[in-house]
Amino acid sequence: MYGYKDEIKRLVYLIAGVALMAAATDMFFDPFSLVTGGVTGVAVILRSLWGVPLWLTNTVLNVPLFIWAYFVFDRRFVVRSASAALLLSVFLYLMEFMPDIENDAVTVVVFGGLIYGVGIGLVLRSGATTGGTDLAAGIVNRLRPDIGIAPAMLCMDVAVIVSGFAVFGEVRAMYGIMAVAVTTRAMDFVMEGLNFAKAAFIICDNAPALGKAVMEGIDRGATVIPAGGMYSGRDKKMLVVAASRKEIPALKRITAEVEPGAFMFVTDIREILGNF
Repeated sequence: MYGYKDEIKRLVYLIAGVALMAAATDMFFDPFSLVTGGVTGVAVILRSLWGVPLWLTNTVLNVPLFIWAYFVFDRRFVVRSASAALLLSVFLYLMEFMPDIENDAVTVVVFGGLIYGVGIGLVLRSGATTGGTDLAAGIVNRLRPDIGIAPAMLCMDVAVIVSGFAVFGEVRAMYGIMAVAVTTRAMDFVMEGLNFAKAAFIICDNAPALGKAVMEGIDRGATVIPAGGMYSGRDKKMLVVAASRKEIPALKRITAEVEPGAFMFVTDIREILGNF
């Protein structure tokens, strides 16, 4: 169960994320006729062709999806996501009263993609979505379990981008693909957060002595896992240590001093849960 502080944090993430998504769509993507897939891409196309407001397209396309999803998925998730989609429509409506800003292709792709990606990441971290192709893909997967969610989303987004290519031409389509790449990287960064570190795996003979030296030297705990050398045929121990990047040189020095014959390799770790 989530406490009220967690709920407040989720609400802040949700509102901030939706506001950023609306700003990127209205201030960058729409004026430059940039289609990046999803419902926002459809909204940009319809606005260009027939002047349909962005907020109206977002609302009309999402309402039937959420009605259907309410009877299929977890209702708490659906209600939270429907609130996000409705809030996105509200922000898109309010953005229409904001003055336009001068953009070029680089600004739209880089800053538009970054802002939109950060917005999506914050919404996802709040435990919601804004509907669109991800929700539609989930419904397709429920109706046809043999069709995965990821392939269904990809097909829908590709269809939207191809439609943008037909309406705005190949140059805008290529800019749209680049914006999608920037958006994805920004979203991944927000989802992974700044809480990342290194994991060191140390194969050694004297695990107790090395583990004690590690705890005293860099104030990090260590997990001992039984291991065996295929070449030597000897039983060994493997120490697993999570440490910050700055602590890795000290960990290497400690390992070399305590057990020079140890074998050590280091890799990146993300999404850390627990005290670190």
